[in-house]
Amino acid sequence: MKILSVRLSDQDEAELERLSAATGKTPSGIVKEALGLFARSAGAKTPAELARDHKLIGCFDGPRDLSRNARRHLKRRIRARHDR
Repeated sequence: MKILSVRLSDQDEAELERLSAATGKTPSGIVKEALGLFARSAGAKTPAELARDHKLIGCFDGPRDLSRNARRHLKRRIRARHDR
């Protein structure tokens, strides 16, 4: 985790302290939350949103448990090819 130093005006510092007291959150927690809100409003997308937009979710065929049982499914396919 990185540390970022920010210069605040006296007015901004007072507002941050007021918000901290009113919400019970730390000043850094308030800044992190505000950054997250700003990023989402600026069009930054989550990985899930990007995958959906690029049609990567649901675009593969196969067993529903493939991610959990990949080795078992791979062995089954290799055996099926070998038995041909």
